[in-house]
Order: sequence, then structure tokens, then C-alpha cells
Amino acid sequence: MRGPGRQEGISTDATPGSIGVENGAAGFNGKLRNFPLLDIIQMACVARRDGRLLVRRRGETGEIVLRDGRIMHAVTKSKTGEPALLEVLCWRHGTFEFVPIAPGHLSPRTITGGWEQVLMDAVRQRDEREHKEGRRGRDETTSAPSSQSVLRQTLKWWRKSERSETAGQKARSQLERDAVAELLQRIANAHRRERRRRVIRTTFSVVLIGAIFCGGVWLSLDKSFRFAVWESLIGKGIPQALGFRVGWQKHTPARILIPSGLFQFQDDRQLDVPGFNIDSTEVTVWQYQEFLNAVGGDTKYDHPNQRVGKRHTNPSWEAYAKAAFAGTEFKGVRLNPNFPAVYLDWFDAYAFAKWENRRLPSEMEWEKAGRGTDGRRYPWGDEPKAGAANLYSGAQRTAGWSEVGQYSVDSSPYGVRDLAGNVSEWTASDDGSGSPVVRGGNFMSEDGQLTRRVVGLSPYTIDERIGFRTAGDVTDR
Repeated sequence: MRGPGRQEGISTDATPGSIGVENGAAGFNGKLRNFPLLDIIQMACVARRDGRLLVRRRGETGEIVLRDGRIMHAVTKSKTGEPALLEVLCWRHGTFEFVPIAPGHLSPRTITGGWEQVLMDAVRQRDEREHKEGRRGRDETTSAPSSQSVLRQTLKWWRKSERSETAGQKARSQLERDAVAELLQRIANAHRRERRRRVIRTTFSVVLIGAIFCGGVWLSLDKSFRFAVWESLIGKGIPQALGFRVGWQKHTPARILIPSGLFQFQDDRQLDVPGFNIDSTEVTVWQYQEFLNAVGGDTKYDHPNQRVGKRHTNPSWEAYAKAAFAGTEFKGVRLNPNFPAVYLDWFDAYAFAKWENRRLPSEMEWEKAGRGTDGRRYPWGDEPKAGAANLYSGAQRTAGWSEVGQYSVDSSPYGVRDLAGNVSEWTASDDGSGSPVVRGGNFMSEDGQLTRRVVGLSPYTIDERIGFRTAGDVTDR
């Protein structure tokens, strides 16, 4: 459901530029002189991104198809397979576009083997061919990196990382954020050793490629790449010089089906809850701002008990949302619009859910979505686990919000995220005295047990630790 015509407010669209999002997959484009194809392909494989890399130069076109961390197919006008990949890698000028693979799109598999060996062979052949043809002029030989050297240094670390994995783990299928960050830095360091004259350009191109393919990983490189300098230059044309501008990608929660049946509520009884569906993550800043933009001053979504004249915004929310859309720090945390919507009271949450033609979950529904049917105390099991959720505990005391859905271990048997940590959540239930029940831990909690509940709060409470998610009947899924 959508409210009345869109009113003036904060735009919730992704930053305009060369990066777009379609069906949750990122696409971007740029110039070959700014972004070596080798780096782009490496990072796409590391991040296990599916997509088609379309390359054009002087009327010629080439295509490289990537699926699940593998180079599957390459084609040019006259070649297919590895010869086509080699030809495209020889193009030093032109444009590229990385686009999602459309549903139903089929490509033949003309390239086999791991991406590491495929790229090493292609780069070796390319460099040998260019050396014979004398294509590398003085400027290129003095300023361009040795592709084989850069790739070899990267792969040396990559294989060492794989060998260090414990038995049964697959490095490429569950790559930790710090491992991806280290790989990004290794690529940049290899370039730095090979091409000092162009280090700034190379470093930023590698970081930006990593930002696209690996999401928030690039933010963890703050010290290594001195992003304070980047921020001071961002208004001076650096992104444009590199060929594109980085934008945030909208995270839209899935609606998770929770089947009907018994579950253990709190510690003392079994309850039978009808089937329902619930958001996979908390409502985000951009989602709530869309609601505000659409509704304006309309009161049709207000709860009947809401006091007259109350608005669904407030100064704390507005400051938080402004920082999120600007990508700046707020209380020591760098935000973006995919952070949870907080500083909102129960009536705000109710109105948003009604606008979406949904509702707030009851506390029984909320708890079942987290505990499943086996009565577990945490989304991941019965025992606490350090670093599993955004909690104020253990060695990693974040004491701040995180993007929704970023803690993969904080996931229930049904796939519902962030029930143990990040922010606590309003529910539709009351505590018997008219006060709404708040469920779940948050970034200031030291424990994220799913039986945790807070009672006695006014429905007008505005708190940085409280957000919400919506639910619906099975027929609304």
C-alpha cells in the first residue's frame, strides 16, 4: 500500500551516477584507463558476484560472464572462451559495464578452471603478446604495473589464506569481512610497489571496486587508505576523475514465512501461534523516510489513541536520518540509509506498518520467529557466542548501530536477522497496563537472549536503541 502523493522531503533514491541497483544486484560502469579489467574481475570473483562484464572499444564489443566466483564464458566478435578473454584483457582503452544477469539468461560454459589460473594464463599470454608487438611504450612501461606481478602477489596470499582454513570450511563460500579487506589492501599494496607515480589513482580505484563488490568492507580500511583525505577531496571531482560515483544500495527486507504450530514461549509454556510472515530485518532509514515523504501531514494511518497534533517525525529522528542520507558520522557511527530506523515511538511504528498494509508483530510472533520450534535461547543456539550479534559484550564493544542484516550469525532458524542485537523492537503486545512490550537486545545490551523483554515504557518513548519491523498474515505474503 502507498499513501497519498509524494510530498517534499529527503530523497530516498540511491545517489545518482554510474552505479545502479536492479533486483538487489549492483551494476556499475567506467573507463578502462581508470579501472583495469584485471582488478574488476578479481574482485567480482572474490566477492562471488554474478554478472556480465560488457566491454566496448572502437566499435568492438566483448563480454565476460561471471557466476559464483568463476569466469564461465567470454566472447568477442571473432573469438570465444579463453582466446576471447585474452583479447579483451589486451584492451587498454574503452568502456566497461558490469550488469546483473537477467533471469533466464543462459550462457555457454567456454572457460573451465579456477579464476586464479585462468587469469594468470591470460595475463601471461597478454604480456608476452604485447612485448612481441612492442605495444608498451615508454610511458606505459614506466608507470603501469606488471600485471603478472600484482596478480601473483595477490594469489600467493589468497592460496595461503585458503590453506589456513580449518577442515570443512570453504574460504570462498563464507569469506570473512576482514579477509576481503586484507585482499583489497594486498592488491593496492602490490600496485603501490609497482607503480608509485600513480598510487593515489590506483589505490582509490581498487578501493572503489571493492566497495561495489564487497559492500561495507571498504569502510574497514579507514586507517590504511586514510578516508579522511578522501572525504576532503570528494567534492573536488575525484570520483568523476575515476569514472563514477559511489552510491548506497537499497536493502529491502524479505518477508519470511513462519508456519503455524507450537513453540516454547519464555521458559514455562507452549503456545500455538497461527502462521504469519515477518520482515527479515528491521525497518530501515530509507524505508521510513519514504513513508514520511508519501504521507506528509495525512492522519489516515494514525492510531486512534494517538494524541491530536502528533507528527511522525521529531528532531532526533531528523538529525539521524540526515546523517544517514549524507553518509556521515552520527554519535561516532558512520551511517547510511540501510541502518535501522530509530528515535521513533510506538505510534510512529504503528503508522508505518499500516501504511505498508501490515502490522507490528505480537511478542509471541516475534519470539517464535527467533526461537523456532526447539526453544533455543539465541537465534544460533543455546549458548552465547562472542561477536555473533551487535551487542555491547566481549572484546568487540561496538556501542553503536550497524546496517541491518550485517551479522550473519544473528539469524534465526527461519532466516530472520538481528533479533538478538542491533536494536530492540516495538511489538503490538502490551504488558497488561497499556504499555507496549519491547523485545530483543540492542547494541547496548550485554546479552541477546530471545526471552528478553522490556515493559513499562510509554508508547511515546523515543530511544536510539528501539526500532521495529513489520508482520503480516500468511495471505499478505
